[in-house]
Amino acid sequence: MRTASESDSADAGPTVKPEPATRRDDALQRWLFAISGVAAAASIVSAGIVAIVHHWAPVGDHAIFAVRARDVLSSHFPLLGTWTSASLATGVNVNNPGPLFYDAIAIPTVVFGSAGAGVAVGVALVNVLCAAGIGIVAWRQGGLVVGSAAFATVSVLAWSMGSEVLIDPTQPGALLLPLMLMMMLSWGVARRDYTLLPWLVGVASFVLQTYITYVFIVGMLAVWAIVCMGLRLRAAGSPADELRRVRRMSVIAVVVGVLCWLQPLAQQFVGEGPGNIGRLWKAGRQPSPTLGFNLGTRIMAEVVTMPPWWFRPSFHNFLATDRTPSTSLAVAIVTLAILFAGVLVLARWTLRRGDDVVGTAAATAAVALVAGVITAGRIPVGLFGASSHVYRWLWPLAAFVTFALLIALVRYGLRSLRTVVVVGGFAVIAVVFAVWNLPTTDQGASASTSAIPVVRDLGRQLAGLRGRGPLVVDQRFVPFADPYSSAVLAQLQGHNIRFLVNDEGMPYQIGFFRRFNGRNANGVLTIREGDHVDDAPAGSERVALHLGLSPAERDEMNKLEVALVGYLDRADGRAFVRGPDFAKTVKDLPSEWQVAARRYLDLRTRWLGETVAIYLSPISALTRPT
Repeated sequence: MRTASESDSADAGPTVKPEPATRRDDALQRWLFAISGVAAAASIVSAGIVAIVHHWAPVGDHAIFAVRARDVLSSHFPLLGTWTSASLATGVNVNNPGPLFYDAIAIPTVVFGSAGAGVAVGVALVNVLCAAGIGIVAWRQGGLVVGSAAFATVSVLAWSMGSEVLIDPTQPGALLLPLMLMMMLSWGVARRDYTLLPWLVGVASFVLQTYITYVFIVGMLAVWAIVCMGLRLRAAGSPADELRRVRRMSVIAVVVGVLCWLQPLAQQFVGEGPGNIGRLWKAGRQPSPTLGFNLGTRIMAEVVTMPPWWFRPSFHNFLATDRTPSTSLAVAIVTLAILFAGVLVLARWTLRRGDDVVGTAAATAAVALVAGVITAGRIPVGLFGASSHVYRWLWPLAAFVTFALLIALVRYGLRSLRTVVVVGGFAVIAVVFAVWNLPTTDQGASASTSAIPVVRDLGRQLAGLRGRGPLVVDQRFVPFADPYSSAVLAQLQGHNIRFLVNDEGMPYQIGFFRRFNGRNANGVLTIREGDHVDDAPAGSERVALHLGLSPAERDEMNKLEVALVGYLDRADGRAFVRGPDFAKTVKDLPSEWQVAARRYLDLRTRWLGETVAIYLSPISALTRPT
């Protein structure tokens, strides 16, 4: 099979080594290319295996993905994506457009269980396929050298993300490799690699349906690719056989697009709940505060043009301190402008030399930068201002720009090196970063792994409720970012216990068929946590309990609390020690009290975060104060 570059002599461009490679070198290059591909996927596969071995379980928002992914193979298959927090900014409840992500992870979720590691395995599988696709698309455009460069870039990007993010189902982490694949496909389609057109439509639909935040990036890159392909096709005066191929691939692309969007369209017109496309249109027309050009550009520069760039330290520490970037607006504008001008000059220079591989990659990178600036400024202001998770797309964008510059360096700056040496160098990079990424690393996953053992223990106890459903999981007093309420839903589903919810917003997440209507349940499950673990609703029975501390540790925590309150001698001593401000004052205490305070805070954190009880009450409990 020939690459796109090999099939078009006009796009040949410079090679790394002008004289042809020997047959032995050619075989070695192919082996090294394969090694770089395996390395790019290795840390992803490892993360999935570790999730299985360590009994990973969905907690927090992860559980929503588990529930809906299992629904795909049921009679209540989802027609929409997750509810989006942009609803808070617009005042209109909206979901991300479509359920393709649920569809993609459905089979692993069913095989491994919605209450177990199925979701993590599904996300890992999606990322592995995207990693392979990135390298294959690059190979089709520029051969083994360019393909190896792509695999090395993927390996570094996966290292930046860390193992926990590689299996995180929430969109900011799960879509990074799919988004980079979409950029690669845009590059290939712009080069008239017609076979990639249906793939571009499918991957673009997958990304956009899963996370509406990417609408400008996906839209601009897709339009760029198709328009560029059309203009080049027209200018080339293509022969009839090529035109037939274009028409055939275009028809396939249209069919793929229709199939991808059937579910959202069905929901709009015949599905349960209010039509989401109409709600998205209404929300898009609502005036809502955005982060704006100033802050958005500074945030973008933090990753794209300022050290440590898109590498691991930036991913972990991004906006971690005060949620505002340290880069000034002037520096952000200048550095981004220099980078943009640089890729434009590179695109023009290489295209004039007949190197369509580098030229189109650089031009695609320029389009991505423009789309990035627009996206960065248009992101709605969330509950906590500039949250890091809505800017994770910067990492694949920066990685693609780096890739475009890298292949230019190889094709022009390293021409004296033998091709096999260059491919081998990229294989070494891919392997080194893959090995570096094998240890478990939490670079910013959306849920804490400390809650997983708690959830699994609760799930085992909830098995005793089989045959007693449907049960309402009371959502009225669930604290913000609680890891357990949604996890309980996944655990119930794992035991085939039908559940309902009584919160107005939850049906947008888990389906309107699960909305409690006042009559369609046999009991109520109430979740109590931390200090409220013993607050049983009247007439209830406790069906599950997990204590975060042993009796001796709880006694130690209580004694330390009494001692600290006595030492501080404040009127609000107990409330202060239990409150969020106490931790900030520990450094000001005498050294002997610092030790006691840190021990107390550790015990207190475990008690509050890992102590959970679940009570079963009759339906009448929903009409009584809780």
